[in-house]
Amino acid sequence: MTYELELDRALEEYRRYLEVKQGLHEKTVNQHARMVRKYLEFAEDIEPPTNRALDFKEKMMQDDLTAVHINNTMKGLEYYYDSRDIDFEFTALKRARKIPDRLTKAEIEQLLRACKKYRDHAIVLTLASTGVRASELVSLDVGDIKPAENLVLVRDGKDGNDGYTRISDDALQSIDKYLDTREGREGPLFLTRGGGRFTRHGIYSLVNRLGDRAGLEKVNINMFRHYFATSLIRNGADIAIVKELMRHNSIRSTERYVTPSEDTLDRGYEDYRDQIGTMPSYDID
Repeated sequence: MTYELELDRALEEYRRYLEVKQGLHEKTVNQHARMVRKYLEFAEDIEPPTNRALDFKEKMMQDDLTAVHINNTMKGLEYYYDSRDIDFEFTALKRARKIPDRLTKAEIEQLLRACKKYRDHAIVLTLASTGVRASELVSLDVGDIKPAENLVLVRDGKDGNDGYTRISDDALQSIDKYLDTREGREGPLFLTRGGGRFTRHGIYSLVNRLGDRAGLEKVNINMFRHYFATSLIRNGADIAIVKELMRHNSIRSTERYVTPSEDTLDRGYEDYRDQIGTMPSYDID
């Protein structure tokens, strides 16, 4: 049997292990399988010694890949060795704590003014008022919108979690106007110019074009998600509620979005300034 056939067979067994024993979502299975294939091609062996995994980790670090990518790859390798009854553990790299880029309300309004189609206007408002991810947005069907309850059924969320999130009246009205301009109210919620469902790449490109037209730099969909979270928090929403609306598995993920505004910082300082600044006075000759 050639090495390529052995590699394909090993990866097929690995995929079954991830699906059946680990119960992982198809998207995660695909990601791990791609990463392990690269590792096995690097090692030129179907069952390389575990020290080769550390060599591969070192190579990824030298290639300046992110800690997230390296940790995910090493987790995939850990699963691979476990599937072959070989003990292997790795030490995860520390992830840099980075505050996500965000849009302001004024910038959202600039994007809305830059829209030339009802569809694009509805997409911007949906992103801003629901906090959905790109993959979740493109998976939406018309029937997933529940206007009477201001709800949206989010399918195929991260880690395969489906659930409901809220949507604003303005977004619902914009969606309704958009649906009036097209034939039928069924199928994908947002259609491409060719009448098909958007891909994630297609939505990324559309948002980038709107950002350029609005005079904004490097607009991406996660910036809408950050706007959604910070708007809720700054208007008094409890972080536990924001966690559920964003469909995070851990509240630590939600905490990344808690960035007080300058006004909030100023008010907080004013409230405690006297206590901070009160010190014994001395006469100095």
